[in-house]
Amino acid sequence: MTDTNTGSTIRFTNDEQRKVFQLKMALGVLESEVINTMGIRFYRGSIINVLKRYFPDLPRTKRSAYKYLKHFLIFLELKDQLTSILNKKGFIL
Repeated sequence: MTDTNTGSTIRFTNDEQRKVFQLKMALGVLESEVINTMGIRFYRGSIINVLKRYFPDLPRTKRSAYKYLKHFLIFLELKDQLTSILNKKGFIL
């Protein structure tokens, strides 16, 4: 993934970078939608369907999916691991 210093374009050099970025963004969206009390959606499609690609046993509702991921400490650990992986490779999000 490269930064063009314009802040508007993200380019990926391989599919692994794209998957890591998508997963990190999906986890952030899920957290935002669950914590938000105003009912605002941050993703037009189903964030659960995106996350089910990575976690097939994920519950159907956002709140229970968030609790499921948080219960097993996957949510915070993955978010931190993904950030550290990206930082090690020179990517700052």
